Amino acid sequence: MSDFVYLDWNATAQIEPDVTRYFADALQRLDANPHSQHRRGREASVAVEKCREQLAEILAVRTKQVRFTSGATESNAWVMSHFKDREGAIVGSTIEHPAVGAWLDETLPVDEHGVVSLEALEIRLQQGGVSLVSVMAANNETGVIQPVDSIYALCQQYEVPYHCDAAQVFNRVDWAGRADFITLSGHKMGAPIGVGALVLNTELQPLLKGGSQERGGRAGTVNAPIIDTWNYVLSQIKPMSGERQQRFEKQLMEKTSAQIIGQSANRLPNTTLALFDVPGDLIVMALDMKGIAVSTGSACSSASSKDSFVLEAMGMNGKPVRFSWGHRTQLEQSIPIILETIQELEKTCAW
Repeated sequence: MSDFVYLDWNATAQIEPDVTRYFADALQRLDANPHSQHRRGREASVAVEKCREQLAEILAVRTKQVRFTSGATESNAWVMSHFKDREGAIVGSTIEHPAVGAWLDETLPVDEHGVVSLEALEIRLQQGGVSLVSVMAANNETGVIQPVDSIYALCQQYEVPYHCDAAQVFNRVDWAGRADFITLSGHKMGAPIGVGALVLNTELQPLLKGGSQERGGRAGTVNAPIIDTWNYVLSQIKPMSGERQQRFEKQLMEKTSAQIIGQSANRLPNTTLALFDVPGDLIVMALDMKGIAVSTGSACSSASSKDSFVLEAMGMNGKPVRFSWGHRTQLEQSIPIILETIQELEKTCAW
């Protein structure tokens, strides 16, 4: 095993060496403003548009529907700020990422597996007064995949726009979900941090005002080198197999006190969230000292001393540990150390 094993892909997908080399080259090739009219500017603009075209092809939308942003948080805020100014409530699930959750007026419950209640959604839509529904494609902590197509169908039936934060699904599963607004994140797929996109079915008022970039929807110079690198990553994305997840969880349950969260639901094949008889933050620290990076859940909430709000929404409590990996991650080689470390902690902390 190498000196460092990265099992925190859902926070940021690790950048592979070939992507790093490509990005370094792009910084040299695309060093002009893509909005300039000279040759170097046009070259940068062509690179940006190639990425836009590839995203549109993956999502089966028109290229003009794809708008680049700095990341998923900005994309989410763009949608939310638009509907915050409109009459009616913004409704989402209780397990939304904080970048969406902070904007919600009302929340929908999830079941014990972490799946949003379609019944509760339909009841709320029947009542009226909803300006936007926002439910993520897959939860960043549990990896549980939400019934996006069913949600979209309900929203269409009641003529309410649907926004879906799909940051976690790409380069993990084949996903062809439908929504009026779809949020994407480059660094969750393996691109450098700092680029995202919003796919929209209708124009929104600008969040960032000023210049006329991105069809007048988002002022500011787009980052051609990072967008070009994202395009390179997009050309390589593929679904993962669930075999490693199954083998890993089987060993965790056999040799530790692990309770796998959302195990009965449809989940991302690269994600395992588990509760143990010892607090998750102790396991995170112990594994970090042995060169294995894991987390207690969402990186946006990891500094908090509170238990996971996602678990609370599912009727549980405690500090879990999230293991998440990529295509080339040395998961199998790290399993013996993970098991040994957790076993040692459980013995030490036993009453």
